[in-house]
Amino acid sequence: MDRQSVYTLSLFGEDRSANGGQETNKQVQQELVDFILEFHLDNVFIYRDQIRENVLSKQYYCDVDIAHLIAFNEHLAHRLTNEPADIIPLVRTVSVDPFKSRINID
Repeated sequence: MDRQSVYTLSLFGEDRSANGGQETNKQVQQELVDFILEFHLDNVFIYRDQIRENVLSKQYYCDVDIAHLIAFNEHLAHRLTNEPADIIPLVRTVSVDPFKSRINID
């Protein structure tokens, strides 16, 4: 029986560590996933659709406009521009694989 409720699932598992306010790598990865899956302009999901098209053509990359990231999550964009050595490897680990099951790829 459907209860008309929302169900969520973490792609990267639960982080139980006490880190004194610092974001963990898993938290940053989840923020990146949220941005890619949820960012939209005029009901067009730019990055979700871009990844879908790229996966279908076996091109595993995603071009991101930093202005879009700033609009969605200013803190994450700030970290990306100020700590690229820490954040870019995390961007690379957020591969297309987590999205294959979440986007309708036939």
